[in-house]
Amino acid sequence: METKAKSPSTPATVARPLSKHSLAISKKHSINNFRDCVFAYSRSLETSSPDCAELQGLFIAYANSSKVLPDNFDSEAIDSFIAILITLVSVNYGNPMAMQSLTVLFNYLRNDEKVFGRFHPSKELIGRLNFNKYLAAKGDSGKDLVLNFIYFLIRHYDLEYTDIISDPDALPLIRRAEVEQIHVEIENLGTHQEKILKVSEENQQITSNAFAELFSYIEDIRKRSEHTEGIFRKELDSIKGEVARLSNIKTSQIIADQKANAEMIKGLENHVSGKIAQIKEYVEALASKMHSMESDQSNSTKRFQEIFAYEEATKKDNQEISKMLTTETQIAKAARDIMLSRISKLESDLLSITAKDIKQKSEYIGDTTAVSYTHL
Repeated sequence: METKAKSPSTPATVARPLSKHSLAISKKHSINNFRDCVFAYSRSLETSSPDCAELQGLFIAYANSSKVLPDNFDSEAIDSFIAILITLVSVNYGNPMAMQSLTVLFNYLRNDEKVFGRFHPSKELIGRLNFNKYLAAKGDSGKDLVLNFIYFLIRHYDLEYTDIISDPDALPLIRRAEVEQIHVEIENLGTHQEKILKVSEENQQITSNAFAELFSYIEDIRKRSEHTEGIFRKELDSIKGEVARLSNIKTSQIIADQKANAEMIKGLENHVSGKIAQIKEYVEALASKMHSMESDQSNSTKRFQEIFAYEEATKKDNQEISKMLTTETQIAKAARDIMLSRISKLESDLLSITAKDIKQKSEYIGDTTAVSYTHL
């Protein structure tokens, strides 16, 4: 029998880490995640493998670590997960593993929308969960969990009491549990409503404070706006008075000022024209002077060339004169030496000759000297 499900809310859960023993089993069977464990355990159930017990413990450890399946679970993995839990509940009646597996299935149906959507509780499937046996058994072992599970199925799936149990004597028990559950939900709803009211009051107070702050801010803006408007009006009145004052100036005064300005401008133009003429004259005189300086510079260059040529000629003349003076000096020195030699000889002769001889010698000496100078 196909049923239509109404999805419950899905709170967020965080997976707990596995124990060292479970991690060791995972490593032994090369299992890296919960999905691998589901398929490995499913195969061991089909083949009755000797590793079934170890894998069962690892499966329960993974299942109890969270209430929401990991994201890598596809439809096939989810269906295998549900089938394993139903099998464990079915074959372990009277064993704690049955209640443990039923608890796991109940938690995932309430918290995981994917599991809730893939779970299709037919009459045959519900029969495999042994609800009739648990309700008919003496004592309270497991009854509360079964009654809560039945209430969950009736509430969220399109099922009737007769689709879940076959014993009419169990109906009052289910209805009493349903009423108790409804009371619990009403109490929870009341508690939740009180919390909502408290939060609403807090939010209302926050809103009230926010509005009060907003109104205060608006009032402050209004006051500042009025103050600014008053300043603006004063400035506007001042501008209007200035415009009115300027408007009352006589036209004749404006014309007189314009004429005075025109005369002043004309005088300035004349003054500027005179200055320009003076500058032109100065520039022309400066150009003429520069031209004259260029001519003088050309003449100076020629004069310097002539001076340099004269200096060269003078150097040559000086060299010639120096040579001549050297020669004459040598001649004069030779004549002096000859005269000194002859004078010395005369002095020695004077001591041994007479006065007559002296006269003859003197004439002779005079003739010799004349001949010597003539030779020179």
